[in-house]
Amino acid sequence: MKAVPEVLIRIRAYEIWEERGRPTGFDKEHWAEAEQQLLDAAPDIAERPLTEAVAGETDAESETAERQERPAPEALARTGAERRSERGRAAAR
Repeated sequence: MKAVPEVLIRIRAYEIWEERGRPTGFDKEHWAEAEQQLLDAAPDIAERPLTEAVAGETDAESETAERQERPAPEALARTGAERRSERGRAAAR
């Protein structure tokens, strides 16, 4: 069995992190939970082309999207240090 595309796990793990109040130190748990949720929602997700997997939202993703706007993909790729630096610059304005 192939692995779930990392980008999908990253997006769902970020959503879980935000839903739980952005706690620190739970990144591995959020990652594992996100991967399992994606596999449970669409068992064949690892076998689909990435464009199809991203286009076909699961019920969990659809519900999350209704509750909040998704972050831009580039925001997901930034490191914690980069995000803290941006917050510091924004606060200084």
